Amino acid sequence: MRKNTTKNFREYVVWWREQAVRVKPSMKESEMIDVFLQAQEPDYFHYLLSVVGKTFTEVIKVGEMVENDIKSGKIVN
Repeated sequence: MRKNTTKNFREYVVWWREQAVRVKPSMKESEMIDVFLQAQEPDYFHYLLSVVGKTFTEVIKVGEMVENDIKSGKIVN
């Protein structure tokens, strides 16, 4: 489940987590974050490695920072 270009990072993470919660048997949050990270584009993946072992709230914070930095040109695709 990759991010489409019409959603911002927060919307995408919330949507992704809602989909992941439906998986049976249920995954732990740490497992969901691992799978989420593996599904990311290289632009995000590299920067999101710092959230391994954190909560989805931390994933959102770091992901939004990366998204803003990409948009502002601080991070080049």
